[in-house]
Amino acid sequence: MAKINIEKIKNDLFNVRDVDGLKKELIKIKSEISKINLKKEISTESNKRLKVLEKRYADLKKDVSKLQKQADKEIDRILTTAKKARSEAKKSFDKIAKTLKEEQQRLRKAISKKSTSPKKKTTKKAASKKKATAKKTTKKATRKKTSSKK
Repeated sequence: MAKINIEKIKNDLFNVRDVDGLKKELIKIKSEISKINLKKEISTESNKRLKVLEKRYADLKKDVSKLQKQADKEIDRILTTAKKARSEAKKSFDKIAKTLKEEQQRLRKAISKKSTSPKKKTTKKAASKKKATAKKTTKKATRKKTSSKK
């Protein structure tokens, strides 16, 4: 059973001033760690606890990967729906824009036709005379009926 002198390693690491010295110290630490057999050093109770923790870790890792896959599927579904909605909205917008342009052209043609055609002059007096004569005829007809009854 090899004991690790952590204080010695710590002091050696603090005393290193360059990269090459650091590499040498890391190689030294690696060789010391490889000499230690962790399974022999750990008691049976700690070994059982370690196995339980490893199993829980594996289970959690599986659960996280499942949740990640579900989240990815949901995100893909949402993106697909958003893309469809965007394309439908674009089509609708384009259709409305086309209709508005057609209507604008139709109105411009109608306005240009009105401005080029000769205007008929109608006065308010002529229109009011026609209405007035129509009223008189109806009044005369009612007067005749009243006179014939007498």
